[in-house]
Amino acid sequence: MRQKRGHKSTSKWLDFADRRLNVPSGSPFDAWRLKKLTIKEFNLLGNSSSNISFNQLYYLSWFGLLAPTTHNSVPERFVLNPNSSEVEVWIDRQYILEHSDKTGRQATISVGCCVKNIEIAASCFGISSSIKVFSLHEQELSPYKGKNKRYIHLLTIHFEKKIKNQETFWLDLLLRRKVVRAEYNENIRLPTNLIEEMRYTIHNNFPQLSFFLILERQGLYNLAKLQEIADRTVLENEGFSYELGKWLYSNKDEVNHLGMRGSEFGFDARFSERIHRGLLKKERLLPDEIAAFASGGKAGIKSSSAVAIIAVSSDSMLERLSAGRALELLELLLEKHNFSISIHAGMVEVERVTKMLMGFLQTNRQPIVVFRIGQPIKQEDRNRPHTARPNLDDILLPS
Repeated sequence: MRQKRGHKSTSKWLDFADRRLNVPSGSPFDAWRLKKLTIKEFNLLGNSSSNISFNQLYYLSWFGLLAPTTHNSVPERFVLNPNSSEVEVWIDRQYILEHSDKTGRQATISVGCCVKNIEIAASCFGISSSIKVFSLHEQELSPYKGKNKRYIHLLTIHFEKKIKNQETFWLDLLLRRKVVRAEYNENIRLPTNLIEEMRYTIHNNFPQLSFFLILERQGLYNLAKLQEIADRTVLENEGFSYELGKWLYSNKDEVNHLGMRGSEFGFDARFSERIHRGLLKKERLLPDEIAAFASGGKAGIKSSSAVAIIAVSSDSMLERLSAGRALELLELLLEKHNFSISIHAGMVEVERVTKMLMGFLQTNRQPIVVFRIGQPIKQEDRNRPHTARPNLDDILLPS
């Protein structure tokens, strides 16, 4: 296999002079400094052929890297093929979480988010995309334990220069999008036109998915109770809680290019460090500290303007990818209207809670995505820092 042709000098792609809001200093956050190219600048990355050049594929892949992933684990890997105008998207099973993602469902949904980012970025530059998904057995996307294949080729995105340019404001949305795990202003309701746009987006683009939008206050309170059960189940399970501790770093961490910082949950430096060490069993957490951590999701849902749920019929790889693409498209649409989201995977990964959720929704379809929607009460919550990301070169595989 040839060596990957990356660009270790990031100055061509990143703007270090641009002090974007919410982007901390340090290399773990460099991906958020990605330059927003004009259509002319993007075209200059190409060549005279009809193919999409390596540099153009490389630039579009940066946007995929900015998509949300479970625990900010970034399991996706890319192979760039300019000769065929394609980006192969692989999963590194070493980054599928053993306890909270036993079937690889959340990792696959994360890849779906990544793919939608790339699709949207490409369309802004007049490039259409089509996706070929490979048929996989569930066990092929289980967490890697040193056996079988570590890297799994999940899908390929093929690009063609054939559509009109979209509004480039989508690039701004891709660069500022983030999950905000905060208490929202429960007095702010979703506008009717936005509700209709969300439903139309799912119906028109993903008719195979079932979409539920919970708006009534009593329904939100009922979901908050389910979230509390899910959080307590996770914290009482040693494998779950230890895994969370491994991916939840202190606010002072400036080394790791993956994982979450306590500040992203609204934790101050002291509590962030306590939770990190406590989940790893390096310190003993007090009962009120555990209760405070477990109640965060419950309080967040109760304060929300709405909770959105995506359910599927068979929980197949294709449906998981579609759910991820739908999630990301909705998140960007909500960002356009100044609404934030927070994803609640616990409700769909704790089996007994999932069954209770299906009863609440009165459906026999399986919920695989749950997220709450709202506007943070405090501006400082809205301005929380972005999550860390690796350099794109670090997730390229040889072609």
